[in-house]
Amino acid sequence: MNQLAPSVLIMGYGKIGKMKANIWKNFGVHVIVSDISENQIQQAQIDGFQVSTNPFHIGYDFVDVCTPSNTHIEILKQIVRKKVRCKRVVIEKPLFNTMQDKKVLYQLLDNDPSLYEKIIVNEQYYRSKTIERLQQLLLNKKVTHIEITMSKNRKTDIEHGRFVDSSLGAFGIELPHILAILEMLDTSIEKMQVIKNILYMDSNDANNQGIRIEYIDNKGTTVVINSFLGNFKVSPQNQIVDNTITDRHVFIEGQDFTYKAILDPHPSSERLFAELKLDNKSIWIRDDMLTENISDMIRNKMVTGCKLESAIGQSEQIISLFNDVQIIKIMKEDD
Repeated sequence: MNQLAPSVLIMGYGKIGKMKANIWKNFGVHVIVSDISENQIQQAQIDGFQVSTNPFHIGYDFVDVCTPSNTHIEILKQIVRKKVRCKRVVIEKPLFNTMQDKKVLYQLLDNDPSLYEKIIVNEQYYRSKTIERLQQLLLNKKVTHIEITMSKNRKTDIEHGRFVDSSLGAFGIELPHILAILEMLDTSIEKMQVIKNILYMDSNDANNQGIRIEYIDNKGTTVVINSFLGNFKVSPQNQIVDNTITDRHVFIEGQDFTYKAILDPHPSSERLFAELKLDNKSIWIRDDMLTENISDMIRNKMVTGCKLESAIGQSEQIISLFNDVQIIKIMKEDD
């Protein structure tokens, strides 16, 4: 019996790559890191990881692609072309961010249908214990309004090349998480009417932006999505205000209830804790979604939303929203 530890190649040692490398390591997986940046390679060595500048000459149990979204399909193409031996290819969300990349992906799938099972997409919110608890609470409840906000001032990150989607902008960062949450809450926005789909953009800085999307169904149920990733946000009253705190929450109203989930990072708690407010009661939940998701990968027990066909559908949905967006430019002066 083979007693060797499983291995993973981490491609891209940015913020998410660093986080995932440590989680894989904590599960006893042998981690090898590859990055095109010499500084990142040096940092990986300082952090105690084996590094490789020619990673495709050996096999792995997992290849975990943690690079910017616009490189995902190109890297997958390299993995396929160089016949890298691996059981699973893990790709960060969104799977792709252009229709050209979708076309290339389908060419790869046509040539090798086994990729349908081999490729999985890391969407950690499918493993959120907080959202699972909300889902249970909403059984047999009549929901009238859902609002999901995922906002953070990422100007510094963006200036350093982090959390940038060069094709989709703000649609490519937090929106995949939000769509996953809505799916978990059994809210099918595909059947709802889009009544607002706005990209707010700083006239002086195209990367300083945020989105608001609103839906309504034929019964009057509404869904509102907010995600502002620069130094401003737009209030429901259409006022431009400073984006000073990280705000990740889910607010749900019904005929006789009001629920709110304040997700990690909670403004008044240590990391990995979320707060579920049920009318006048609060419940604290430890919610280490990324660790849970990687545990699933190791045990070959993936939720449906992380499988390839679901990830393709989500990427198509995001691109469709982006293509139909109304852009509103604003004037925002730095302090």
